[in-house]
Amino acid sequence: MINQSRIELRQVDNHLFSFDIFPIPKVKLWNEENMLQPIPNGLFKRFQLRAKEIKISVEMDVTDEKTVNVKLPDSIPAQLEDIILDFDYWGSSVSASINDTIATDHLFHGPSWKIGIKRYVKPGNNEMQFEIQEWNNNISGISDEVVIEITENGAKLKEIKAIPQYRAVVDFVEN
Repeated sequence: MINQSRIELRQVDNHLFSFDIFPIPKVKLWNEENMLQPIPNGLFKRFQLRAKEIKISVEMDVTDEKTVNVKLPDSIPAQLEDIILDFDYWGSSVSASINDTIATDHLFHGPSWKIGIKRYVKPGNNEMQFEIQEWNNNISGISDEVVIEITENGAKLKEIKAIPQYRAVVDFVEN
């Protein structure tokens, strides 16, 4: 995101940022208290910066292969834009509930479900419950091999990973 005096950078699972600018800026670029030094890159100037690396872990209670409770953090660390849950499962769909109310859901289409949890981190929202539904033959567009795998082995959670979405702010400062 860019405005007149600031660039806001975001990326998933990588705390090292790199970006190119053309034409060469007539201002200095600052990240927090560090002036960024340009690196020649053809017609462009490349700038690199490093956000503080954050290790994210997910506290969860797997009730059975189809139900899992994920503890939500009290807040998102300041250097992160969001925390992405990479929810890998077999089934027709999965619903995510907070305080017994469905907050969002996902229809299985092959890849894992990546859900940002920032919008759900609020006082009173301590836990998100995920429930995976058995396969529904009305779903189309999935390879026969995957459908056979799911119907033979049943709906189940394969894996949940928490992935940080890093955020860095670069300010333009007049020379």
